Amino acid sequence: MRVITKYLPKRIQDGVIIIKLPSVVLKLFMQHGKKRKEMEFKGYKYAISNDLWNKNIVEINEIPFGFYSRRGRIANDKDMPIIEEFLWNQFDRVKNDLVPIYRIIDIRTIKRLEINGLYNKNLNYFLSKVENCRLPLSSSHGDIHKGNVVFINNRLCLIDWSMYKNKSSIFFDIMHFYIRNICEYKGISWTDALFIESEKLDLIINKFSLNLKQAQILYAIDRTCREIEQKDFNFKNLRIQKYLDTFKKLVQSYD
Repeated sequence: MRVITKYLPKRIQDGVIIIKLPSVVLKLFMQHGKKRKEMEFKGYKYAISNDLWNKNIVEINEIPFGFYSRRGRIANDKDMPIIEEFLWNQFDRVKNDLVPIYRIIDIRTIKRLEINGLYNKNLNYFLSKVENCRLPLSSSHGDIHKGNVVFINNRLCLIDWSMYKNKSSIFFDIMHFYIRNICEYKGISWTDALFIESEKLDLIINKFSLNLKQAQILYAIDRTCREIEQKDFNFKNLRIQKYLDTFKKLVQSYD
């Protein structure tokens, strides 16, 4: 019995069950996690054909109700400098391909929030603050943090491609990596961590030729879009208020 229970999942989150066996990892999706399974496999398929990521991917294989993949060593705090270096190396590969922001962000997704209280004038206000911004055009993983990084034979690999976008910017991966670190350190949501200034964020805005407010707005719009898409637009299951409060706070920070 101990052998069996050793590999049982410790928790079920967002309709996903993860079972870690000695050499492989099983990722199983319950019925309400079906959308996420589709998104993850689609993102994975795109990523393995993308030169920016295809050398840093753990191969996944479909099985009924989910996937299985080779098990690696999950990254820890000591690996953070390695992940950081990897991300900035990715930035160096695409930094010269700058495009207007409207070619990267799909505003149609976030406009779905208008029916829940995000007034059109607020969205237009945000867009007016970033309309002249230019970011490197690239694909993006969408959720890079140490929990989604594994090492296989000392090679850094990424897992969980459910938030992948083929047309995006490496800016969002780098920004999310630092925001997520603040979340874990302080035990808060990204909607709160977004407003905490740090030397790391200063580095980002300098590298991408943005000011702090522009970086906050761009990240908030992108992050909200990704979370909405992953939840299959089922607004009843989303904590809509956290998004509305975040955008309200962004407006107030400009006053």
